[in-house]
Amino acid sequence: MCKIKGMKRILFILSFLFISVNFSFTFAEESSGSGSASGSSSSGAGSLSQSSESSDAGVIKINKAMENVLTCLNDICFENTSILSMQADAYIGKIFPSFPPHFSVGITTSGTLLDSSAFVNGVQTLFDQIDQSMKENDGEVSINFSLPEKFVLPSVALRARVGGLFLPFDLGVFFISTLPGTFDSISISDFNCGMNYTAFGADLRYAILEGNLILPQISLGAGYIYRKQGANFSVKKGISFSGESSNSGSLSTETEMSIISDTIYLQAQISKRLFITTPFAGAKVSLSKCSQDFSWSYTTELNDSVIEDASKKGEKSINTDFDFSNLSTELFGGLTLNLVMFEFSFSAAWNPVTNYFSGAISTNFRM
Repeated sequence: MCKIKGMKRILFILSFLFISVNFSFTFAEESSGSGSASGSSSSGAGSLSQSSESSDAGVIKINKAMENVLTCLNDICFENTSILSMQADAYIGKIFPSFPPHFSVGITTSGTLLDSSAFVNGVQTLFDQIDQSMKENDGEVSINFSLPEKFVLPSVALRARVGGLFLPFDLGVFFISTLPGTFDSISISDFNCGMNYTAFGADLRYAILEGNLILPQISLGAGYIYRKQGANFSVKKGISFSGESSNSGSLSTETEMSIISDTIYLQAQISKRLFITTPFAGAKVSLSKCSQDFSWSYTTELNDSVIEDASKKGEKSINTDFDFSNLSTELFGGLTLNLVMFEFSFSAAWNPVTNYFSGAISTNFRM
């Protein structure tokens, strides 16, 4: 009878995973015609406000480019945050009644592989408009900006998980924040840039199969993630003029971006301890609502006077609510080495909608 119940639970969890992944691929196919390189987090239903409407073609073009950069940054940081909450065991056991009580604390380092084209294209659109403004005023400015074609966005988080009371459930929490002064000012070529990032989350998992010597552990869970991040970059360069001109000038640019998001998710996970290792796999289905803002400006000065027709600015606010057309799925898996009361986990995740890959390494103290 126990084996029959165990098989029914396994069939139930496999059905849950199938439905989750099927939903994600369906929405991915429906939205693939848009050709957007920035993913899906800000597509679909939502509200868009622009503080200062403009008919200037250059302003409209830069606004669109900055919107793509912001949306891409949102998608990437979401993936990077999501993998931080993973625990190798689908269920860690009760804290009471149990001896020893079951809990774990540790540090996780994660990274998401990203394509820099969305960032480079956005910045290049701004430069193209600046270059056009310079030529109209017989000036020229040379700005050096480059990023590797592929690079990894890293993060580090503190994690903890504790078993439930009497019932087979456990609760996990994590927190990540940039250290003050660490990323406030970074120089890249002619750019000065900065970033701040805070995120925390919690999830509750119920073990529909606690596992034994033969059967694996299987759990269903739900969680919440709050994320707040900001980014900025600026450039200040001198302007050169053709011929024997005695003019002198300078160009300064400022860009500010901010994202605040709330994410709720469901997840299913299976794991099985085999000697000193624990392989695990699962799927996570999430919905987010998000508030995104950006502003940009460039100012051209000639002989200490601002040139109005060579100085422009723009801004936008984009708000999206929870919407099933923005449903996102993450598939994950990995392997843990169990060494007495310490665990070393290696995990990876893939989002079939945005096609982002993430990896993480965790060190935990476990009882």
